[in-house]
Amino acid sequence: MLAHKDKHIGWLTFHNHARHNAVSLEMWEGFKGKREQTNTNVFRIGTDGKLTAVISDLVNPNGIAFSPDEKKLYVVEWKGTPNRNIWSYDVNADGSVSNKTMLIDADDQGALDGFKVDIAGNLWCGWGSNGALASEPKDNATRKVYNLKGKSEDLDGVKIFNLEGKAIGFIKLPERCANLVFGGPKKNRLYTGSCHSIYALYVDSHGAA
Repeated sequence: MLAHKDKHIGWLTFHNHARHNAVSLEMWEGFKGKREQTNTNVFRIGTDGKLTAVISDLVNPNGIAFSPDEKKLYVVEWKGTPNRNIWSYDVNADGSVSNKTMLIDADDQGALDGFKVDIAGNLWCGWGSNGALASEPKDNATRKVYNLKGKSEDLDGVKIFNLEGKAIGFIKLPERCANLVFGGPKKNRLYTGSCHSIYALYVDSHGAA
């Protein structure tokens, strides 16, 4: 959930990941159930408590953040076609959004997840392999195996993009990074949540929020 300092109580994304996985996980956790909504939306909660779907054309929106001045809204499309991506929107005075623009494309190997924005407007994105397989198999002893297009050791970490969506940095981690946050008194310590661990490091920047 994301808060806007002026106009709205909160913004949040809703996707069907849990319901989708319930089909294969119902023997161990959760339950198989019907979808509660037709679309996967980005919602805004107004100061009157009213819940409004402001974005309804993304397939499983996930990570969400504002620019430092809160005039831009960034949203990860977790099931984007053909790749995961981040869309940029203008935030209007009435709480609606407009000017949908593709800002970041994860290409055919990378996978976006959670992300945060620093005071300069750069996007610090959890990154890793999206699991895409090579088009041709390779021989492995007695069988053929389809390997990943990209090696996890080359993709796992935090990828940093500037305001124009250009990659400007990469922090390599031994595991895929699912989410991250700036912390500490000066918001210059980056905490990253990975598959099995939490990593922390000081960075030469500060979180916007």
